[in-house]
Amino acid sequence: MGPGYESDEERWRRAYDRERSRDSRDQIIAWFWNGALGQPLWMKVLYAVLSLGAIAALIALFALDAILNG
Repeated sequence: MGPGYESDEERWRRAYDRERSRDSRDQIIAWFWNGALGQPLWMKVLYAVLSLGAIAALIALFALDAILNG
């Protein structure tokens, strides 16, 4: 049993930990994708469009301010 030797138990434990972290990550992604209240897809799309529109409006206002006020 020289350096670099890994027992079956250590290999199994690493694989188990890796799978568990992947499962929890997928669970978090699913929670955000489905929304806390599980709203339907059209509401998510509407929210995304409105959010992007608000960001675009802010950028346009700052650009207009910079153009008009130098």
